[in-house]
Amino acid sequence: MAMMIKGDMMCLSSSEMIIPVIFLALFLFFELQDLGIGIMAPFVAKSDEEYEAVRKLLRPGIDGNELWLFLGLFLIGQMSMQKDSYPTMFYLVAAVAAVSLFLRASVVYICPKKMETSVARIVSIVSFITLAFIGLFLFSIGNASAGLLTASGIFGTLWLLTGSIQLGAVYGAFKSVNPLAERWRALSLVVLLVSMICFLIWAIIEIVSLSNLMADNYSLWIMVFISFAFSVISFTVIRLRLVGRGLLASYVLLLSELVLFVFISTIYGIITHTLDGNSILMMMEFYPINVWMVVIGIWTFIVFVWKIWRKKINYLWNDHI
Repeated sequence: MAMMIKGDMMCLSSSEMIIPVIFLALFLFFELQDLGIGIMAPFVAKSDEEYEAVRKLLRPGIDGNELWLFLGLFLIGQMSMQKDSYPTMFYLVAAVAAVSLFLRASVVYICPKKMETSVARIVSIVSFITLAFIGLFLFSIGNASAGLLTASGIFGTLWLLTGSIQLGAVYGAFKSVNPLAERWRALSLVVLLVSMICFLIWAIIEIVSLSNLMADNYSLWIMVFISFAFSVISFTVIRLRLVGRGLLASYVLLLSELVLFVFISTIYGIITHTLDGNSILMMMEFYPINVWMVVIGIWTFIVFVWKIWRKKINYLWNDHI
């Protein structure tokens, strides 16, 4: 897809510029589900048995998804033309993601079988802070001078937060049994509407901002329309209790939204000259980036497939409600 930019007449087909942003998008695609489950666990589970079921939903805990984030941050740090303003933020984002990973892995492998309410609340708070912090950072890529707390950054982060909750909820509905599954399903319907509103506001802000800099932004509007169409499909099939198809539609919806995020972030990096595409070629020659891509890709894909195909999580319901 070629998008011509006024003035410099650069084309977005530059693979060097888009590679690290794709890595960040892959992290979001694979990880939002677990973060959403972690955020809503204390609000959905109503008994010890249901807390245990939610804990099992977080397995395997260590899935390699954060490696996409670390790899993307590393490459963007090397490409950045504003190296004084980025490194500290990179370290903070990586540290927050690592803490969240350690906490959820501890809940899965170290904590006793019975997950306490207090532990679930800690996981919820940490997951929320992690995603909010990462979101504000990601939506400042290529436009660091504007700061983190912009209208675009706030609505983009709200989209990530609500999108992660929606995806985690529909996955919980698909992989658990009633009454927990029904609560997850109802939650996904409500949050899906809020998520789409936040996404549309973010997309409109970004595309309007780019309208004076791009010769053709029709393709961006087409991406927005495609995402909206998949949100309608997701809502419809989930409401009809076709949860498996709803999960598939939700994955496709997230993928379409992340494609728009990748293109917009890369365009900003080109226009503002905050990203240098030439440096990434040298970095990929100096470091075994291709090897890491293959290893991380195989690892995360296998875990993703396992999560989709594993059996439903049953639990004994003793009419606590």
